[in-house]
Amino acid sequence: MDDSEDERYRAPALDKGLDILELLAGVDGGLTQAEIAKKLDRSPNEFYRMLDRLVRRGYVTRLDGDRYSLTLKLFGLAQLHAPVRRLVSYATPLMRELAETSQQANQLVVFDRGSAVVIGQQEA
Repeated sequence: MDDSEDERYRAPALDKGLDILELLAGVDGGLTQAEIAKKLDRSPNEFYRMLDRLVRRGYVTRLDGDRYSLTLKLFGLAQLHAPVRRLVSYATPLMRELAETSQQANQLVVFDRGSAVVIGQQEA
């Protein structure tokens, strides 16, 4: 899809929600509505309803001090993705055996969009 098609099919509300989720994914301790707005270069008022919906749907939680933080709901959704679930189910017995034999923890990591993502782990 070229840039003109990207703009023609924009969904600003969805973009805003995804921007919030992506921002919160990289922050420890959460952010206030004002901090979110500042980091996304927008007005704080633009985020009230979006944050309310994300909280009500369980993707974001509201912490003390009116801070918002990502929940594990997206992680849970990713675990339901059939290829991930299948790979983890095949790898788990092997990872368990490796952990017992080596007395070391191990992780199952996949490469996704330029980054390593841990999709499974086994303690020693």
